[in-house]
Amino acid sequence: MQARAEGGLNAATIAFGISGGGCTLSGGMENIMSGNGKTDVQQFVAAGGRVILSFGGASGSYLESRCSETDMFNLIRNIMDTHKVYSLDFDIEGSQLGVASLNTTRNNVIKRLQAAYPNLYVSFTLPVDPAGLPGGALTLLRSANSAGVKVSVVNIMAMDYGAQSSSGRNMGDLAISAANATFGQIKGIFTGRTDAQLWAMIGITPMIGVNDVTSEVFRQADAQKVTDFARQKKLGLLSFWNLQRDRPGSGSLNDFSLVNTRPYEFYQIMKVAKDTTVPPVGSVANGRYTIVSAHSGKCVDVAAASTADGANIQQYQCNGTGAQAFDVTNMGNDVYRILNANSGKAVDVASSAGNDGANIQQWTSNNTGAQRFVIKASGNGFSLRNQSSGKCMDVADWSTADGGNIHQWTCAGTQNQVFRFVK
Repeated sequence: MQARAEGGLNAATIAFGISGGGCTLSGGMENIMSGNGKTDVQQFVAAGGRVILSFGGASGSYLESRCSETDMFNLIRNIMDTHKVYSLDFDIEGSQLGVASLNTTRNNVIKRLQAAYPNLYVSFTLPVDPAGLPGGALTLLRSANSAGVKVSVVNIMAMDYGAQSSSGRNMGDLAISAANATFGQIKGIFTGRTDAQLWAMIGITPMIGVNDVTSEVFRQADAQKVTDFARQKKLGLLSFWNLQRDRPGSGSLNDFSLVNTRPYEFYQIMKVAKDTTVPPVGSVANGRYTIVSAHSGKCVDVAAASTADGANIQQYQCNGTGAQAFDVTNMGNDVYRILNANSGKAVDVASSAGNDGANIQQWTSNNTGAQRFVIKASGNGFSLRNQSSGKCMDVADWSTADGGNIHQWTCAGTQNQVFRFVK
């Protein structure tokens, strides 16, 4: 909460969750999520901050090696429900990266969690060099994809390449080289996805300042270069290791970057790559957005990440998944088609109905007025008025709950009919 108040921080990853002996939690995650840290995390989430829970890391025994599938599932589920955090990361590196049995256990646990929480965000944080991901990382991704794990982001650790790879090159260029190489590699794994979808699957996490390989120094200019690249490619994640180092001072590399001139300097540079809300003036430009209710703060969402015709459109806690990503296209005169990025299906008024309360669903795109919405500035966001019915998308009964239904209702300009578009 201090970083939120002083630096404007609104998202953070808590690392790492490892085994404390048997199937128990230890590591930095356990330290942060207990005592005063637990309260701080819960206050941060309640204030709208996004938290990702990261398991694994460079040292210690992974839960996958000490837990049964059921025990690991229950342990992680309990943490998620206690803290209301529904974004997970698995940082897999070192000798445990190449252990096939750990991949199998992890994949099975993730699939059970995704069945319990259909909109669960899952990323893999993996070592990389300027030529791309190593063989063990590619094997991990192939096994996850083959097992049916829904991978949200492949997050590359753009750091500590070794002098043989980094000598004479700046860290910003090395990170971009690694990202470009990773794009080519995952294209052969996650087939059927567009280039835009693949770029949205890539995250970059550099180590700010002096790296563990002390000849490698990620400077402010490198942060700007990588941020510009992330914005251009519309990457799914841009982060850095780690928050407490983003301040001036001298001492341990665990505590200081050794290059900062002021607190939160790297965060202020790199936060520009975050999704930005379209101001409520003029037209919404063509692009991919999450659509957020101005009333509840929750995201428009395809229930259970379904790809079926007739799947319900609802609101749900924002989680960065494809079920909450929509490709918005101006078909002329501010009349828009809205396609879900995960299913490719259109936001649609069920049965082309004209009455108050008619449901909003997804359906195969058919170019009818039931799938066209006039998007106009309204209050602190935009209204979405269906072209056929003349009624507005509306959060039913002013709900603030996950799963609150979205239907159409006579346009009134009220907050439950106002939505923000976030790139």
